[in-house]
This record gives sequence, C-alpha cells and structure tokens, in this order.
Amino acid sequence: MSVLEELLSAYPPDELFHYTSQEGLLGIVGNHELWASKAIHMNDEAEFRLALSLAREAIGSGDGDGEIREELLAAVDEIETIHIFVCSFSAHADLLSQWRGYCPPGAGYSIGFSSAELGAVADRLFGFCFGKCTYDPVKQIKAMEELVGFHIQRKRAKRGGGDTGAPSGHFIWSMSFGEALAFTAPLLKHKAFQEEAEWRLVSRPLPRSNSMFCHRPGRSHIIPFAKLPLSEDGQPVRIRRVIVGPTPHPELAHDAVHSLLGAAGVTGCAIEKSKVPFRSW
Repeated sequence: MSVLEELLSAYPPDELFHYTSQEGLLGIVGNHELWASKAIHMNDEAEFRLALSLAREAIGSGDGDGEIREELLAAVDEIETIHIFVCSFSAHADLLSQWRGYCPPGAGYSIGFSSAELGAVADRLFGFCFGKCTYDPVKQIKAMEELVGFHIQRKRAKRGGGDTGAPSGHFIWSMSFGEALAFTAPLLKHKAFQEEAEWRLVSRPLPRSNSMFCHRPGRSHIIPFAKLPLSEDGQPVRIRRVIVGPTPHPELAHDAVHSLLGAAGVTGCAIEKSKVPFRSW
C-alpha cells in the first residue's frame, strides 16, 4: 500500500477529541454541527505550506518532462482556489499542547466523539473522509514523491495518446494533481507536533453551491468554512464525553456543562474536569 493510501485508510481509535471554545461547544450542542475550516485558512498556515514546499521539491528533483513539471508547479501556485475543508481531532482527551493551541485561556473544552459516529457523519456528507496525520519527514517526502510521480506518468501517457493505470482504485488517484495535493496537505504536519496524535476529517473539493459552504469573520479576513451536521431530524448530538479544560472555576464550569447538555437533551455523556496542572489566567 502506498504512503498516501495508508494515511487515508488507517482506522481511527475508538474515541476522538475536538478541542474548542465556549462558542464552539455551544454551537456543537445547540446547532448540532461541527465547523470545518478551509485548509489554507486554518490557524497555523505553516502546516499547509509544509506540504506545498515538499511538493515543489518533488517536482523539481527529477530530470526531463520539463513542460509537465511546469504544469504541476502552476497547480501548486493555484492551490488556494481549491476548496478543501478540514475539522481536527486528537486521540488524546486531556493534552496540554491542545489546551494551549486550540482553546482560549481558562475557557476550553475537549469533546469526545465516537469515531464510528463521526465516520457515519462523514459518509452522509459531500466526500468527507478520515485521514491520519503523519509527522514523519520520510513518509511525508515519500507521499509527495508518489503523488508527483503518478501525475507526471499520467500526463506523459495522455500526451502519447494513452493512459496510465492508477496504483489502485482508491479515490485519491482519480483527482487532479491540484485537488489531490490540497486534499493531502492537511495530513502532513511538522514533527514537533507529534504528541497531538491528530486525525482530521478532510473534504474532497467542495463547490460553493453546496449548502454546507459558509463564511465567518476572522481576525484579519473572512474565513470560508463548511457546516458538518452531526444529527438528522433535529435529534440531539451524540457526545461521549466533555472534558472541562483548565479554568479558575472548575466546579462552576462543570455544572454549567451539565446544565447545557440537559437542556439540549443530550444523554449518556460523561462530564470530566481536566487533570492538567496548567494555569493561563
């Protein structure tokens, strides 16, 4: 199995955790939805740029096929026009780096979902699927070499009047180079973030006409995002756990989450308090 297919075919752990703010928790419980940001607009733009840099290196490392390689480089430069959306999860329920990186000081939550439930949500939506992030530089380089090499061979074969067969029937090989790169990029992260053990729901290219396609205000510009409905027919969302993050008022915060879930009809959800000794207030 190729490295690319390995990332997209890995089976996630039984439970995954989404770290968020008060507003995020209220939206998930009250509106029955998760928000997936357009990949290029995510909090750390550098993580997306890592894959683009590796793609450029892979394109420039070979000999011959100069015109084809120029076409692929042009596709890399136009990646921002492709609408790929991403929602992030961690395999860890109560991790210091996640509280620091994804939650406001003293006001964060880690929401535990069944991976099977999230997979069912993805199956209902427009081409979302789970991908496992890799922090291994060797695998990252290999993934880009696979992608670039396949599309060079495909373009070469088409110019000769034929077509090259895909390594397998996996959907990644049916995408254009730019689409496949945009889809893969969110799964390649710097090794410094390895402890996050991150999994991501990643969309295939989403047309602006799709009803999930939305926009919200950002710090310096408007952010495209997609709404991922978590339940059907107005049913309460299914949440396994809510971990209240480090906060100056843990008991009050715990009671407030209990009240919120009860008012929304959410049942069977454990409410816990973070055990991380972290003070940010």
